[in-house]
Amino acid sequence: MGHRITSVLSALNIARSTYYQWKNWQPSQRETRRTALKTAIKAVYNTNRGIYGYRRIAAFLRFILKTDVGDRLVWELMNELNLKSRMVKKSGSYTDPTDAIYQVVNNLYILPADMSFELYDDWSKSKFEDSLAIFQHMRSRLEPLFDQFDLIYIDVPPSISVYSKSAMYIADWAIVVLQTQVKSMRNAMQYLEYMDFFTTQFDTSLYVAGVIPFMLESSDSVDKEMYEQAKEIYREHLIKNVVLKNARLKRYDGSGITTEKTVKGDLKQWDKKAHELFIRIYEELEEHESWFGE
Repeated sequence: MGHRITSVLSALNIARSTYYQWKNWQPSQRETRRTALKTAIKAVYNTNRGIYGYRRIAAFLRFILKTDVGDRLVWELMNELNLKSRMVKKSGSYTDPTDAIYQVVNNLYILPADMSFELYDDWSKSKFEDSLAIFQHMRSRLEPLFDQFDLIYIDVPPSISVYSKSAMYIADWAIVVLQTQVKSMRNAMQYLEYMDFFTTQFDTSLYVAGVIPFMLESSDSVDKEMYEQAKEIYREHLIKNVVLKNARLKRYDGSGITTEKTVKGDLKQWDKKAHELFIRIYEELEEHESWFGE
């Protein structure tokens, strides 16, 4: 049998105002930011196996994730999380990638790389006998994430390295980001030619989902000429939704992806346009993938 809330509050000697204040409580913007920072701090801490102290983690957040945060605040939040920097231990243990992922926005997570990842090529060559063993190692390290996410994007530079070749071995699809510059066009062609060689050499499957024209300036004659060339070269693989030079996207480079809202709770115009463009490109990529069947 239920009880009236006023009777319960009276029995517990709790004022109604206190109860409704608790019931209607919403986290403040400051509390929301601190919670998000804690998630990021924990991800960086776990990625580096607890080696980084608060100053280094704060520098990482400012430089890599473009987050404006002071050393003192990171120190304070690490204390709340009971995270302490420790000395490097000489062991063969690895960080579980599921402990290192960081949520950027709803439905989008990032697995940040440690700065020492620059040495991955040399390290992997010293640990494994051949290329195939190196590729299989990276696959085994990322496998815990495969069942957790619908899609995983591996961001690689447009150059041939142990890391980019490992990504080719792991991935089912490749997305090429193309800028309308002669060097970018040439690099993209070389990259795709090498992909064709790689799939034959290592008996793996990798298809081109699409080539995305990126940061074109619609009024620039050179951009227009290069785009026409790209249409001839890549034909149906060239994504129709072109990413034009966009101040909001340039700002994302410094601020990260934003979802600023109006007073009514709708996305602000420029964020909305950027997000809608992403969705259109995503849908077009899905259409291209359907060409190859199951």
